[in-house]
Amino acid sequence: MDTQQILNAPKISVIVPFYKVERYIEKCASSLMQQTLEDLELIFVDDCGGDASADILQKVVEQYPNRDVKVLKMEQNSGVSALKYPMEST
Repeated sequence: MDTQQILNAPKISVIVPFYKVERYIEKCASSLMQQTLEDLELIFVDDCGGDASADILQKVVEQYPNRDVKVLKMEQNSGVSALKYPMEST
């Protein structure tokens, strides 16, 4: 990573793994999106829960087009500890 990339990187990254949380994901995501800190990166990791969580999250993300948001999807259910390994963006 060069100096310019470091300077342009967000100061804070929030990683939110989710698995079968359709009852809670909208409130969680909305709360994070409404934070006043501008230099914030939000990373949501879908751990293959099989419920509507990802769809609900996508609707919330669409309401905040100016937020730095990444939604990643694990290839299979891996548990929270798997977040330390690389994932592919969706």
